[in-house]
Amino acid sequence: LLLRDKKIRSLHGWRVFLVPYLVSSLCYAWLPASGPAYAIADYPFGMLPTEIQSGMVAIARAPRNAMPSLHLSSAIWIFMLVAALHRKWLTGLAAFFVVGTAWATLALGEHYFVDLVVAMPFAVGLGTWLISPPDWKNAEWNKRLQWVSLGAFVAWMLLLRLAPSWLQTNLGFVRVFSALSVAIAAL
Repeated sequence: LLLRDKKIRSLHGWRVFLVPYLVSSLCYAWLPASGPAYAIADYPFGMLPTEIQSGMVAIARAPRNAMPSLHLSSAIWIFMLVAALHRKWLTGLAAFFVVGTAWATLALGEHYFVDLVVAMPFAVGLGTWLISPPDWKNAEWNKRLQWVSLGAFVAWMLLLRLAPSWLQTNLGFVRVFSALSVAIAAL
């Protein structure tokens, strides 16, 4: 679509499809994690959601690429690019793709819910910075959104890496910060 509409340059399509994957490899090195399908035998039938233990679990060989979810991030970037093309029906389809991707990654056990929560400010912050369409009306608002989104993402990554036990004992904070992160990404 970007090539056909001659928007690959104005929407910085190539860097949107390359830079995030380089950034995510650094994230995976900082916080190696795997989804529940790799940690819970016979997922999703192995245990009830209320029986899942929180905390670090040693798992067998598995990909360590859960935090943040590039499945959801990529779907959000596709949505952002399609929305910049100003085709309403494609934007609706892309929104459906975002919701379907979120559901599928949870259902298949590739990610925990928090992986998706962290991916939202990551995708919005990095996406608005990389895409930066020239016709966005309120550039100052977009810059603030980028910084707040990226700040929320960095805070999550630091907390999950350096203070996981604190997060386990302060679930009220986790709930509020999760809701705040989703709200930031939805703006």
